[in-house]
Amino acid sequence: ALPDSGDEGAIYLRWHMEAAATADLHSRLQRSLRQTQQDAREAGVELSFNTTGTQWLLKLTGLQESMPGILEHALKSLTQVDADSPRSEPETPLIPIRQLLKALPEHVLQYAHSGDDAKHLWTTSRWDGLALGLNQQTQSAMGLALSRIPGVADNQLPAPATITAQKHWSHIDSASSEHALLLCCPTAGQNIADEAAWRLLAQLCQTPFYQRLRVELQLGYAVFSALRQMQGQTVILFGVQSPSARPVEVLKHIQQFLSSIPALIEQLDEFSLRQHLKSLAEQFDDANLSSKDAAELLWQAKLAGHSSDYLEQLLAAIGQLDRQTLLAAAQRLINAEGGWLCLASDPAPETL
Repeated sequence: ALPDSGDEGAIYLRWHMEAAATADLHSRLQRSLRQTQQDAREAGVELSFNTTGTQWLLKLTGLQESMPGILEHALKSLTQVDADSPRSEPETPLIPIRQLLKALPEHVLQYAHSGDDAKHLWTTSRWDGLALGLNQQTQSAMGLALSRIPGVADNQLPAPATITAQKHWSHIDSASSEHALLLCCPTAGQNIADEAAWRLLAQLCQTPFYQRLRVELQLGYAVFSALRQMQGQTVILFGVQSPSARPVEVLKHIQQFLSSIPALIEQLDEFSLRQHLKSLAEQFDDANLSSKDAAELLWQAKLAGHSSDYLEQLLAAIGQLDRQTLLAAAQRLINAEGGWLCLASDPAPETL
């Protein structure tokens, strides 16, 4: 899906474990990679490792020449972790809205599918992966590193994650006097046309949402809306941190904003709508897309079950959007046809 004639590439490796990593194990795994991450950075490669529920993800992006060696060192570091391995230093406490953002991927996975012994977890794991933009020389040099991947190669990819089409509320105790709420709104379907409509809706909502909740209502200083992709799921995310408004009140304001979206779409003249479509399509033009961003899009497409010509299909779907399809998508968003997931600093209200 990406040309192999450039200097840059990407490698994604994902493991499905029998159990989720405890906070203690996650800390030890992160600490074990620190030196390799530093060495990788000096070689022009960004290396990251994350655990989300029972899924663990190792990601390398950047200059491909040194990737095989870096991957080999990273796998060695991760698989040697045991109960005596040192932990990372405690992290600086996050503000409430950032705590919710950090917790979100795990909750998306939790609602998509209604241990401490790292060595056992590696042994019983199943893995899959994606390599992008790697030339023949790099691919040949990958042999040794690939032979050292722990677990069993998964020939049958798991079904794409989809949040059940219900309204879920999760309480995250932020230990702060401030209130915070994230509203995560997934697409109603898994096809690329749904994603294209969601991307345009997210683009249209961004400024009006900030204007309404931050400027006019002055609910708080951390106010945003954005499109996100997690576990192959495309969502529009609305976030607010407020010193005074409780999450249930914030949710009501967000719902009122959602109900105003059809009117926003109707008020757009044809020229403005075309400009929005042009701006959205340009984000996926080869000239504007870094290899790192393209790799992340293609990884998310793989998780969603799409084929390797996903970017071409997405551009074609954006080209098919018009006012009526956008209005229909807005109605699906208002009706929460793809479900809702609220993460909040308060327990759930009696009714959503």
